[in-house]
Amino acid sequence: MKRIHSQCILQTLHFVLDPNVSNVEAIEKVKNEVAAYKAQMGNRVKIVNEIHNPDGTVVLSIKKAVTGYSIGNYFD
Repeated sequence: MKRIHSQCILQTLHFVLDPNVSNVEAIEKVKNEVAAYKAQMGNRVKIVNEIHNPDGTVVLSIKKAVTGYSIGNYFD
């Protein structure tokens, strides 16, 4: 028999530009969206890598805890 001791998800999030607004507005929207995401992350998400692309998009690689399971030393 096996049991899960800890469980997390590795995700890559790509914050893309909104094609319906000007480029300057779209870049500002991405900055605000990334800031809002970081503010609501809490302690169950850890940013592994953050890339700011020349076009204004942002790529975050994160480790995300799965609700109901321990994260063990996965965030270390």
